[in-house]
Amino acid sequence: MELKEILFNKVNDERNDYYEMYNKACTYEDKETQWACYHAIYGVIREAGLEDEYHDWIKELEKKNFERPSTLKATNIDWDVESAKERRFLPTEIEIPDEVIQDETLETYDDLIDAVSDYISDKAGFCHFGFRLEEHYKKDSA
Repeated sequence: MELKEILFNKVNDERNDYYEMYNKACTYEDKETQWACYHAIYGVIREAGLEDEYHDWIKELEKKNFERPSTLKATNIDWDVESAKERRFLPTEIEIPDEVIQDETLETYDDLIDAVSDYISDKAGFCHFGFRLEEHYKKDSA
C-alpha cells in the first residue's frame, strides 16, 4: 500500500469516527476533539494538494460500499413553513417508494439522501430543512 492510500484511509477513519460519535450521546467536548483530529489530519491532504484526489477516492469507496435499504421512511420532517397552521397539515413521516430506493442512477448513500429529499418535497409541495431516515436492510439467510 502506498503512502497516499495510507493517508487517505487514516483520514477516512477519522471522518467515520467523527460521524459515528456525532450520532451518539457524547459530550460536546468529545465531539469537538474528534472534529479537531479529523481536521488536523485532513490538513495534511490539503497542504499536499491532494484534496481533489482524496474526494475522488472517497466517491469510489462510497460507490463500492453502497448498500440500498430494502425499505426507507423519512421521519421527523422539519418543513419550511411559517405557521403552525400550515405545519399541522403536513406529514411528519413519508414512506419512500421502491422506485426511489432502487433508482439505478444512485451510486452512493449521498445520492440516495438527495433523491429522498427531492421526493418528499415534491410529494408534499413544500421545501424542508431536514429529516431523519428509518432504514431497514434485508438480512442474508447465510
